Amino acid sequence: MKKYLNISETSAMLGISINTLYAWNVQHKIRYFKPSKIVLYLLSDIEKYIADSCIDSQEIIEAKAIDAHLKDEGSVL
Repeated sequence: MKKYLNISETSAMLGISINTLYAWNVQHKIRYFKPSKIVLYLLSDIEKYIADSCIDSQEIIEAKAIDAHLKDEGSVL
């Protein structure tokens, strides 16, 4: 069964105010459902949004740069 969160639960999970979350709804920044007057969010959507907002560490950035450089060198040969 899919787990849905209400606006209070979602704003707490994201660490933002309810007003900000309503603004994100208007901007279509985050997926939501409105089956009636209640706004609901799918837990998996919120978890994906958080995961997609991840900022890589310096080590990961350097590894990606090296990988991209090696791929560029391979295409020249």
